[in-house]
Amino acid sequence: MLPLTIVTWIDAIGADGWTSLKDIVDTELSEHTTVGFLVMETDNAVKLTMSYDSVNEDNYGAWVVIPKVNIISQKEVYFSPTIEIMEARGVVG
Repeated sequence: MLPLTIVTWIDAIGADGWTSLKDIVDTELSEHTTVGFLVMETDNAVKLTMSYDSVNEDNYGAWVVIPKVNIISQKEVYFSPTIEIMEARGVVG
């Protein structure tokens, strides 16, 4: 199973058409959070897929490549449904 990963990153923003100088000056970079399965990490990028076929290992859907220079934070997510249910019921935690 591929590790589930949350990446917060900065992206460019722009528009076509006419706009005022003030709108351009006031516009900030766009911050995004993407959650997906980590396919690969290189020196320059993090590659995530939102879906994959666990039977056919070469079948991926809805993927993104995020440049590392744009990444603010990246962390793997660990989730155990059994533990979450037990914590909700007050059995553990």
